[in-house]
Amino acid sequence: MPITIGSNIQSLAAQRKLADTTFALSKTFERLSSGQRINRASDDAAGLAVAMKLNADARIFTQGVRNANDVQSLLSIADQSVQQLSGIVTRINELTIQAMNGIYSNTQRKALDSEAQELRKEYNRIVEATKFNGLNLLDGTMRDLSAQVGNSRIDNLSIQLGGAVQTIGVGTFGGEILGDGERSVSDLAFADIDGDGDQDAMAAHFPLSQIISYTNDGSGVLSMDQIISGVSGVSDVDLADLDGDGEPDLVYTYNDGVGIRFNSGGTFGAATTFDFGAVTTGLILSDFNNDGHIDIAALASDNVQILTNNGSGAFSVTQTVAVTDGSSLTTSDFNNDGYEDLLSGGGGDDSVYLLLGQAGGTFAAATTISIGNPSYGFPGDHQRFISGDFNGDNKADVIFTREEGASAEDIFFMAGDGSGSFGSPMQISVFGGAGLSAGDLDGDGDLDFVSGQNEEYFINDGSGSFTVHDASTSFAASIEASGMADLNGDGVLDLVIGNGSGGVPEGIAVFIQDSITQGRDLSVFPTLTLLTPEGRTQALADIEDVRTAISLTLANIGAYQSRMDTAIANLQVKSENVRAAASRIQDVDVAEESAKLVQSRILQQVGATILAQANLNPEIALSLLR
Repeated sequence: MPITIGSNIQSLAAQRKLADTTFALSKTFERLSSGQRINRASDDAAGLAVAMKLNADARIFTQGVRNANDVQSLLSIADQSVQQLSGIVTRINELTIQAMNGIYSNTQRKALDSEAQELRKEYNRIVEATKFNGLNLLDGTMRDLSAQVGNSRIDNLSIQLGGAVQTIGVGTFGGEILGDGERSVSDLAFADIDGDGDQDAMAAHFPLSQIISYTNDGSGVLSMDQIISGVSGVSDVDLADLDGDGEPDLVYTYNDGVGIRFNSGGTFGAATTFDFGAVTTGLILSDFNNDGHIDIAALASDNVQILTNNGSGAFSVTQTVAVTDGSSLTTSDFNNDGYEDLLSGGGGDDSVYLLLGQAGGTFAAATTISIGNPSYGFPGDHQRFISGDFNGDNKADVIFTREEGASAEDIFFMAGDGSGSFGSPMQISVFGGAGLSAGDLDGDGDLDFVSGQNEEYFINDGSGSFTVHDASTSFAASIEASGMADLNGDGVLDLVIGNGSGGVPEGIAVFIQDSITQGRDLSVFPTLTLLTPEGRTQALADIEDVRTAISLTLANIGAYQSRMDTAIANLQVKSENVRAAASRIQDVDVAEESAKLVQSRILQQVGATILAQANLNPEIALSLLR
């Protein structure tokens, strides 16, 4: 190799090697100081892309864990509140059972009812006050809760805080189902007569002096079963278990009094009759003396006859209360004293008659209540009455019909004030008042009612205002009877309308209500009263519904808590795994880099020494020139 002074190739080579070593040493310092193998894309572009995705997933999984923990907090609050509701309902149930015991006086029942009412208010307060982050948990406004525990659609968990799944009516009805028989109908009653679990029907046929039972096939189709003939002037029928054997017995009115026939396996036996010597109408079955047995009240012309049950189905006439030309009866606790009262209407004097209940199942003398109103036109007979809390104020109201001519009947509503008095009648409908019956048709907790004459049903908005709808039967305008019953077993009330004498065709038409299935929330504990037998019986049914909703809600909450625990554990494992994967790609291997550090430091020192020696090579040429 020649010796030159114009260039120093060895020095240039040593400089390049020293620069490479210094660069490698700086990378080692960078990695060791940052702890990262990849500090910029140029270090490992593919590895950085994978590591960034894994780190993003880890952060998402961590947020999912936080989301799931927040849901757990929400569920814990709901769980504790629902458990408190369960305790309240259990106590109300105890009070109801206690109030049903015949040894208590009405004063004592008032004390039981007072505690039950306060507990009901606390139940509703807890439902309204149970919130998480401003969200109401139990009032029905948040039926579905979305819990996002990942970054995809399938990581969205739906939680339903509603309770029992239930079928509710929507207030519309399908086409009519005509029952067989082709006989006129003047009154209807419903019960499971033959014990098969389906609601059957009992019909009074006034022109034919017959009472006919109809069996239900479970879908709402009614077929004639048993015909009871020779009941002259039969106008009203009702069904109730009078002798405590669990089977509904038959009570009816006829020309001279009241008849009773006991049920045995779906067949009604011989009649036991109570003759009053006058046309008898306005049949009411209720426990007037609070002994747990169904008693009877019937309107026999100008007298209300009270028949008391001795507990085995044997009756005796215990009181006769005079009224004026009555034609219909209804019962409720109109003055909120814990005793069932009776309201009688009829005649053309614009008056109704209130019989206030007393201890022992007796009634005070009738009090005349004038409901005259010049807007009615000429005076008319008050033909039919139904009662109940129609405006939601926990006071019994009345709906009644008023005959304004040979065939026209108008419908009126009177709000009760809880003291035995009523507000002015308000007209609901014109020409539509035959065959009144009340019930919650659309499942909103408000009492609706149906009228037969124009095939109409009236949906209540909760304040005592009604929207009228037409069922559109194929019957003529001589309809006399109507009713509500769950005839297809779906848990909602259906409409039943009976055509009167001379109608075309004669018989019974059934309208099956349309329904939807939804979860039941715990929004409101229904209004209850422990002061009346009907109220206590209804309270037991409502309590059972609420208990079912609570049980299923607690089960749902527990199931979702378990699911959240599993989701949290899974997310934590996934987060750990993706972080480990990212670490293996991105984190520095300290042992390896430490070795490189030592190597690079040695190479740097050697390179510097060699560079110094290379820089001395031109001096050799100078020594040759001397």
